Amino acid sequence: MSSWLERLAARPDARFVAAITGIALLLRLILIITVERDGFAFNDMFFYHSVASMLADGKGFNTLDGRPFAQWPPGYPLLLSFVYRLTGKEPVAAECFNALLGAAAVPLIYATALKAFGSVEAKFCAIAMALLPGQIYFADTVLSEPLFVLLIIALLWLIATREPTRKTSIFIGLVIGFSILTRGEGPLMLFMPLAAWWPKLERKVLLERMAIILGVAALCVVPWTIRNYTVFHQMIPVSTNFGSTFWAAHNPTANGEQSYPGPADLAAAGPTSARDYQIKQSEVLRKQANDWILAHPFEDLALVPWRILGLTKGDSGAIYFWVNKVAKGPKPLSPEWSNRLGAIGDLGWYMLLTAFIASIAVFGRSMMRNSVLRAIAAYLVISLLLFGFILFGQFRYHIPIEPMMVLATAPLVAQLAAIRRRRIESQRGI
Repeated sequence: MSSWLERLAARPDARFVAAITGIALLLRLILIITVERDGFAFNDMFFYHSVASMLADGKGFNTLDGRPFAQWPPGYPLLLSFVYRLTGKEPVAAECFNALLGAAAVPLIYATALKAFGSVEAKFCAIAMALLPGQIYFADTVLSEPLFVLLIIALLWLIATREPTRKTSIFIGLVIGFSILTRGEGPLMLFMPLAAWWPKLERKVLLERMAIILGVAALCVVPWTIRNYTVFHQMIPVSTNFGSTFWAAHNPTANGEQSYPGPADLAAAGPTSARDYQIKQSEVLRKQANDWILAHPFEDLALVPWRILGLTKGDSGAIYFWVNKVAKGPKPLSPEWSNRLGAIGDLGWYMLLTAFIASIAVFGRSMMRNSVLRAIAAYLVISLLLFGFILFGQFRYHIPIEPMMVLATAPLVAQLAAIRRRRIESQRGI
């Protein structure tokens, strides 16, 4: 083992990846140490923390008041509960866990890009994942994005490094299954191996591989679905939050981004203290959204470009809505530093978006000859349809998309690096 480690350490690429991974972890930990909150605001972080705390105490998937929980997918709070068992139920432990997940994405995206493209592209992807402000900011949250990002890159790594065999299909099915249990966008990942393998496999073989993936993913999800049916006596495949998310995009006050129901909208769901309130709330809001769409079809369609524009908003929202959000007391970051970090977040996102669009413009359809880029294209297209027509757009939803945009931008960066190298060599007379 020691000789293997010595050989690995002697490789320049291993030292590079280790250094960039260390920088990624350090930047995330610095932010965590700097931001000291006095409790959570009543938001997603509060619920993830409270459910993970209940699990760590052996009280199951319940909220702090003892009601059974199925409002969000269970994967992230389940993993977080194991962290809390080891460290105690401290939010800073969850943030450090997210920092580790974010740092782990660096060598994984490097390995993916190295196999899919080459060394220059791989180095760019590793550096970008380490330094992208949005990825750093979400380390200082108790949210599922860092875990979901790692799962997406893991799927792309499998596509890049393994042949489309039955065994690979099983691994991909496991990754997608746990992704579905982590984020509501998890099912979109099913389109990624389909697009990647479409030109490679005969249709009969492709159908077989996809059947394996679907079967394995279903086996991952079914136990949780059974739990929900046992607890709530209703069919809830993963979570109950679709109704409120759907309503936020389709209602009289909708503007393309997130909107919130008022007391009058929720009155029909009954008392908030009821055991099944989260289910009734989802049903009521989903019905209201459907009724509004049927009554105002053209108004709803007119919101499509605004939903997509909402998806392109900068990563400063991570500072204002999550990092600097507290229930009471002073905010951990001063207005001056909030603005500075917000501006850095927006700059990082818009630079990536510009480079991504430029890469598509330069390489066009030729990018589709690469299986990893086909998988990315499939996910991005389905995402635009999802957030443009069904849900709403906001910066949070593009955080899992950023590593895919980095990978799609890498060929352009490598091409620019090659042009610069040739120019330097010509000036030197080489």
